[in-house]
Amino acid sequence: MNVSQPTVSQHIKDLEARSNVKLFQRVGNRLVLTDAGRELLAVTDKLMAVSEDVDRMLDRRQFPATGKLSLASDSPRLAAQVTREMLEQRPDLNITLRLATMAEITSGVENGTIDAGISVDPPLGDATLLISPIRTDHLCAALAQDHPLAAADSISLAQLARERLVFRDKSSRTRVLAERAMAFENLAPRRVMDFGSREIIREAVAHGVGVAIFSVLDCMPDPRIRYLAIDAGKMKLSFVEHAIIRRDRKKLPEVSLFLETIKTLAQTPKGDQ
Repeated sequence: MNVSQPTVSQHIKDLEARSNVKLFQRVGNRLVLTDAGRELLAVTDKLMAVSEDVDRMLDRRQFPATGKLSLASDSPRLAAQVTREMLEQRPDLNITLRLATMAEITSGVENGTIDAGISVDPPLGDATLLISPIRTDHLCAALAQDHPLAAADSISLAQLARERLVFRDKSSRTRVLAERAMAFENLAPRRVMDFGSREIIREAVAHGVGVAIFSVLDCMPDPRIRYLAIDAGKMKLSFVEHAIIRRDRKKLPEVSLFLETIKTLAQTPKGDQ
């Protein structure tokens, strides 16, 4: 809400005093709505919905649709989901999609060559960019089905460190997270190999070349591969994917549709995605 907690508390007190109606009551350490508060919330929800309809109507006049959206992402699967959902809403929308690094995405959105981006843990604090979390993803290990550890339910960092690990490159988020977790446990991987793409890495795993680390959402079904949870001790092997747009372009119809789609996906349980 971009206001401090004491300011919110004062607004609540002023509203209750002006209306002479108790809207909140304290239960333990929490504030909960009274019956009157719940009735007011229901009416307010309707009022806000009408207000948003007014804004959208005026925005359409001020920001006419172009029918085009350029999207860049470092998460192919999420980008594909977003594209599919947007096309269901706007079948005529012309979307261009490309893979890019986090730096390329943020700079492209900032200078206007990219309309919207999806990236893992981008730097916050840029006043020109609107950065919104979409979902959290976790890492798991990928092993060949005939690997000696494939029958286990999980694999430890120490066990991973003893394996031959395959990654895309030194800057890959999975590699950075895994090596950071190993370093925290004073471990170092026995051997690391750089491969060019996820497809090559999957084939390498399936043929027993080494063990890979994927995000859970990138664990494509493959009868040749077994995916295991990683026991990382105190470390959390997870990251957050974010939507990135320029603040002054959020009312463009295509960018607005992108934000609405992202919001819907963020509220959808992972199993339904």
